[in-house]
Amino acid sequence: MAKNDNLVKSIAEADFSSVDVALDKYIGRTIFRLKNPHLDDLWSEDEIDKFLCTTDFSFGYLSMKPLYISYKKGDLDRKAFILFLDLKLSLIETVNSFYNFILVNNEATRNTRSDRFIMAIEAHDMVVTFILRYRALWDKFMGYIVYDIRGDGEYEKFVKAARKKTKFRKLFVEVDVWESVGPYIKKLEEFDNKFRTPEAHLGGRAYKKILKSDGPFLKDEYFTSLIEHFNFMLNFVPVFSRIIESK
Repeated sequence: MAKNDNLVKSIAEADFSSVDVALDKYIGRTIFRLKNPHLDDLWSEDEIDKFLCTTDFSFGYLSMKPLYISYKKGDLDRKAFILFLDLKLSLIETVNSFYNFILVNNEATRNTRSDRFIMAIEAHDMVVTFILRYRALWDKFMGYIVYDIRGDGEYEKFVKAARKKTKFRKLFVEVDVWESVGPYIKKLEEFDNKFRTPEAHLGGRAYKKILKSDGPFLKDEYFTSLIEHFNFMLNFVPVFSRIIESK
């Protein structure tokens, strides 16, 4: 716990909001590249800062400000903070992985690169990274809800459960939370069957789709359906925020 206390203190002294700003800038760099392909990599920090000031980051956004307020009041749950920080980092990294795949896809669309095979490897790397991060992120969403509502004891049981979706459903299927979360867990089952299980436990599907492609990767339904799941996850973020704020 002492290590956790030191981590909380070090971030709090810098102000939790500065963590939000730093993470905004991290994801903002990738979005900047998406919106300004003509600049290649010849952009300055000033250009990025200006872009960040005019960009809406409300999509899929988890603010750490409530944690900072709780810290100042002296009633911040240290473990909740660690879990929330881990969740926010995972969210940012998952979003960044997806946008990086879109960057490679856009390069394939413009046909500006001659190293098609290397570009295909990059696309495969980004897609599989996104799939695995996306799935891990949902376990963290569920885990935080369990900790926040059912407490540390149930949380420890949840993280050790082999079938986390099943464990989560048993904990909440008969309470109001399920009405908000249930449709997303059902959608997650679809994601597992189509993406996570083939990539993590079977022979993989993404590489076959990518290597057969001779144009934009997103022209294949396999990849366009990833956009649907990506948007579904972003739509869940405000639902998640309302759940933990209304406890």
